[in-house]
Amino acid sequence: MKKLFLFFLLCSFSIFSFGQTQNIDTLINRGIRMHDNGDYTGALKSYGEALKIDSKSTAVLYEIAYTYHAIKDYDKTISYCNKVLELPFSEDTDDAYLLIGNSLDLADKPKEAVEIYKKALTKVKPTYLLYYNLAVTYYGMEQYENTEVELQNALKLNPQHASSHLLLSKAMEKKGNRVKTLLALYNFLLLEPTSERAVNAFVRLETLRKEGVKKESEKNITITLSNSNDEFSAAELMLSMSQASNLAEINKGKTAGQLFFENTKSFFATLSELKKEQSNFWWNFYVDFFSDMQKKNHTETFCYFISLANEDANSTTDSEAKVWLTSHDQSITDFDNWYEKVVRQF
Repeated sequence: MKKLFLFFLLCSFSIFSFGQTQNIDTLINRGIRMHDNGDYTGALKSYGEALKIDSKSTAVLYEIAYTYHAIKDYDKTISYCNKVLELPFSEDTDDAYLLIGNSLDLADKPKEAVEIYKKALTKVKPTYLLYYNLAVTYYGMEQYENTEVELQNALKLNPQHASSHLLLSKAMEKKGNRVKTLLALYNFLLLEPTSERAVNAFVRLETLRKEGVKKESEKNITITLSNSNDEFSAAELMLSMSQASNLAEINKGKTAGQLFFENTKSFFATLSELKKEQSNFWWNFYVDFFSDMQKKNHTETFCYFISLANEDANSTTDSEAKVWLTSHDQSITDFDNWYEKVVRQF
């Protein structure tokens, strides 16, 4: 009889625990739906009910913090995130650090945000988002050297994080590094060729490619070089020369897509030649990547693919890029197969 009693007691406890967990999950999911629909008051009420069941649920505490962040109450956001950090490590710990840092940044406390991100990097396993958010804060502080370092760390962990490539291009442009800016922009556009951000990125790419080249008359083309004397200065010279050749009589009949491909191909080939014994993040991560693309004859496909960002949304006819891609299915397949096997070097 005693054993039977214990059996029913254990079963009852298990059923109660399961029901309690289910109830918390239901309340959390309801709160998330309300949050997503903009009903922040309702979301906080639902999370509050869940908190009465388990006051130490990191999932509930984080969702409360996240909702306060949405309504820009950064003090309460930080307060609830700190409650998460006071509890044993969970899958919400990383996110709590990120939310605190982001809240401090938005509250015009970038130095405190930097300290939080640095602390997080010593307390949890480093993630690309921690490095990226730290870089965002440094960028806002106009500390472009630190921005570059942290974005390189982010990309080493996740080479396909488009936002890291985009922010790196902006930091390099602020530093006056034309070639580095282009490398990061090319990679961003490969990852995100049809987004709203891509439109502006493509404009920046084209502006930088054509920078310093001016046609004074039919027989007079002026090239203005920057004062840059870095490792990519030779590549910058060749870039300007290839742009100048676009204005020559021999290239008059070529389309914008053809010229874009030829110039990009020339740019990548020049970088490949200059690589030799060069070895740092830029040469290993970017130049090797584009050099291999060139060797495998995928540059043309790449150029038309990223040129989708240059489409006229109001055009009634297909763009040159779309027409080319539509008629080159095998090239696209080969490019995809190559890209899937690429291993980025640092």
